[in-house]
Amino acid sequence: MKVFPVFLFLALFLCVSSHAYDLAFYSGHPNPDWYSEAQMLDDVDKIINGVKGKFKEVKSFDDKAFDDFKAWTEKNMDDGELDIIWLNGCMPSVLYPNPNVQRDGSLAEEWLDHGNMLINVADWFGYCTYETGARGADNGGTGAESILDLPGIIISSDNTAITITDAGEEYLPSLGKNITIDRPISRAAVRDPWEIAEVFGESGNNLDPVVIYNKDTEAYVAFINQGNLGHSVDRAQVTIEFINNWLAEKLGFVAVESLGKLATRWGAIK
Repeated sequence: MKVFPVFLFLALFLCVSSHAYDLAFYSGHPNPDWYSEAQMLDDVDKIINGVKGKFKEVKSFDDKAFDDFKAWTEKNMDDGELDIIWLNGCMPSVLYPNPNVQRDGSLAEEWLDHGNMLINVADWFGYCTYETGARGADNGGTGAESILDLPGIIISSDNTAITITDAGEEYLPSLGKNITIDRPISRAAVRDPWEIAEVFGESGNNLDPVVIYNKDTEAYVAFINQGNLGHSVDRAQVTIEFINNWLAEKLGFVAVESLGKLATRWGAIK
C-alpha cells in the first residue's frame, strides 16, 4: 500500500474545499424598459449552460419563490465560499425591502458582508422592483448607496459612450471596442474599504462593466451593461465570459468536475 503524505492530502483537501461555489439567479419580472422578460429568461438558460461544471449548485428564483430564495441565501451566506447572486436589474424585496425599508442590515447587505458576490445587469442596481408585475415604490439611488454604503456610486447619465479597456477586450471579448450605457458607476465614489478590482469599460469617471471589491469583507459586486433596451449587449454571453474568464483567472474558479477527478485520484492512490 502506498503511503500518501499528510501535507499533500491537506493540499488536496484545501483545493477541493476552497473552489466549490454556488450560483443563484433572480429571474423575476425585470424592468421592461431595460430588459425584456423573454430575453432575460433565455439569458438565464444560456448562462446556466455556459458555466456548466463551474458550480456545485445553480438555482433560479422567480417572484413566486421568495421563501426559497431567502432560505437559499441564508444557507449559503456564511459557508466559507464566495457564492454568487445574479440580478436582472431589479432588486427583489426579499433581498432589500422597498422602498428603502431596511437601509441597514438587509439580506443583500448581509450577503456582501459575509464575503459573497452580486452581479447586476441592465437597470440601475437596487433602484426598483417589478415583482408584482407592476412597478413598485422605487428605492431610487438610495438602494445602491445603502447596500454598498457608497454615496453617489451610480450616475444617471443617459447615452454614455464607453470605450472597452484592454481588460475588457481580453476577458469580455463579445463587447467589442465600444458600447453605450445609461447608468455608469462613478469612479470617484468608490471609497475605502471598497476598491476597483477591474475596469472593463470606461469614459473618464464613468465605468461599466466594472467590478468593485471590499477589502474588509472580501465581497465583490460586478456591474455589467447598466443600459436600457436600446443599449443592451449580449448580457448572457458577457456574464458567461466574466465567470469563465475573469473569475476563473482572478479568483481561481475550478470546475466541479475537476475537483471530483482530484478526489477520485486521491481515493485511488492512498
